[in-house]
Amino acid sequence: MPMPTLKPDGKLDYSKMSLGEVHEDLLETVSDLAFNAGQDDLAPLLNDLERDDLEASPRRAELAGPALAATMTTLAEMESDPRFHLLSKPLLRNASDMLVQALADQ
Repeated sequence: MPMPTLKPDGKLDYSKMSLGEVHEDLLETVSDLAFNAGQDDLAPLLNDLERDDLEASPRRAELAGPALAATMTTLAEMESDPRFHLLSKPLLRNASDMLVQALADQ
């Protein structure tokens, strides 16, 4: 898989990333929080993102929509906040819901 597009500041440019790339990034973020930061309450979200139908979706190559890209950008911008594990949960749920809907829509 090619490297995701970066902005001049070196951050991921979610507006130019495919749904598959956003899925992988979001899955990694949620996994890190669930396992490394002990956020066990994120397990249901992780289960939503690990569905086989999302991995096999024919829509994975499509670009992420503006709302999903904006939510992912907001998450990325707040990652350095020491309260990220708490503050990010509503945004993670929102991003997950948008991503699952986009990948599941046929």
